[in-house]
Amino acid sequence: PDHLIRPALSVALAVQPESVRDLLGHRLTLGKGFLGRLLYSIPKSMLGNRKITPEQMSESLVQIYGVAIRRILDIPIDAERGPTVIRLDTQAEARFVEFQHSVEISLRKGGRLADATDWGGKHCGAIARIALILHLLEWAVSSEPRAAEQIGIETVQAAIDWSEYLIAHRDAVFAAVGLDPNFRVAERPRHPIATVTCRRQELLPHPANALAVSRISPRPPRLVYCC
Repeated sequence: PDHLIRPALSVALAVQPESVRDLLGHRLTLGKGFLGRLLYSIPKSMLGNRKITPEQMSESLVQIYGVAIRRILDIPIDAERGPTVIRLDTQAEARFVEFQHSVEISLRKGGRLADATDWGGKHCGAIARIALILHLLEWAVSSEPRAAEQIGIETVQAAIDWSEYLIAHRDAVFAAVGLDPNFRVAERPRHPIATVTCRRQELLPHPANALAVSRISPRPPRLVYCC
């Protein structure tokens, strides 16, 4: 058999509510931490408003995106030292600890995440990964030869701003498949990736995690979830 050292898996799926219902209720996925690592989004339906002849994506944008992703994928990993560790700078760390404290309180009985402790217990880790993704994307579209080794507070705050969106959409997904009647939805945070500013590098060893989100509607035709 093949053995993977420090394996990491990124998943992005666009599926119908029935498929999500089957997944969330499957006995093989319960109590194993898998569902707690998924990030959910309910996109707004475009039916009735779709452009019949949409504009082509600009070549410059396609090129910028392609170069950015390639730069990230080409980051070398030292076979002996392992992945580069990217840390938070002092201000970013203080803000993230504050965020962790607020999430911890929400996991208490009667708190916002009291009924979703498996997912909520991993929420801070998900936000940290988003901060790392934003950090790497900003570097990837810059002319700097290598990414900064610290993540700054602006980047961490931009990641934290996704928290309410992700929590609300997780609740909405469970409600949509009939597992949670109480939910509320949130607009995605207004933080364009290209304008995020950062300074320092640690956090998570696997920068390849991807987040796919879009605007929402209480009655979506499909659900999107990622991990």
